[in-house]
Amino acid sequence: MNASGDSRKTVARLRRAVSNALRIPFMRGRVGGVSARRIRSIEDFAAVIPPLTIEELRKGWEENQLSPGNDARRDVGLIAQTAHDPPVYVTLSNRALELYAEVLADCWLSAGVLAGSHVLIHDYGTSPLVYLASRNFCPYLKTGAAERVGCIPVCNDGLPEFTERALHILRFVRPRAIFLRGDAVTPLVTRLSETQEKLRRGLELRAVLVSSDEVMPLRDNRGHAMLSGLLGAPVTTLVRADAALFMASECAKSGRLHVRTDRYFVETLDPTSLRPTAAGELGMLAITPLFCDAYPVLRYVTGLEAALDLGGCVCGAAGASLSTSA
Repeated sequence: MNASGDSRKTVARLRRAVSNALRIPFMRGRVGGVSARRIRSIEDFAAVIPPLTIEELRKGWEENQLSPGNDARRDVGLIAQTAHDPPVYVTLSNRALELYAEVLADCWLSAGVLAGSHVLIHDYGTSPLVYLASRNFCPYLKTGAAERVGCIPVCNDGLPEFTERALHILRFVRPRAIFLRGDAVTPLVTRLSETQEKLRRGLELRAVLVSSDEVMPLRDNRGHAMLSGLLGAPVTTLVRADAALFMASECAKSGRLHVRTDRYFVETLDPTSLRPTAAGELGMLAITPLFCDAYPVLRYVTGLEAALDLGGCVCGAAGASLSTSA
């Protein structure tokens, strides 16, 4: 199954994505002599473009086949944090970087971040949660998520050893939202348990967003439940697939992930045949970012198992959403 929205617009976006990708030697070698004009429907896209694995993407990089041609915009180079080592390097134009930051801003708004709020980010500097957060953190970015939402980011390093500093930020800055990497939850819960009464006084958190790379939200996440109880705020998950420049935030009402279909074309594939699954069936999530003009990611197969729903969400959000159950 795929999330298509308006099929004509989707096909036009897919043709543009294929045209951009074919500038890259790696992608030309994968699809042979096919041109973007061959893509006349969503079915054509699935038939012509083979699914892409992290192993193939890394091999293309090692063989120097991912460098864009001279006609491609390549303003920014980034390390994509992935669930697999070694990392993959990403080349983006300034425009693509701005659109990537726009997706993060939407995740912030979905989590309930308000203009004027301080936001604590507890993650590494190479994480998109950090470098897309503000133009102050990335010199190539004109408008980060913070500037789009109108809030003030306060960045703390992602190492668990810096949990104490995160507590100081909570105590003295009083942020209204926290964004942190998944492996920072346990040390933060431990320290919060020791300082609970002292810290909760005057703390008015609206949201806590935990970032995970290629890990879907769990139905019963004990760590998130404990963190929510200690901070007095809902805890939701922001799912990332950095190799595909993908981000989607969990809905606090439904537990589903909202997907921007104008920025991503998403499919669910049978894990054995890698053919599209039927509507509502669980499958491996495949992602094609629609805003990349110098990075050849078409039908990237993640490690995420999900079911795709095109009927909107119970919260009222229209478009596609993903869940961990059929």
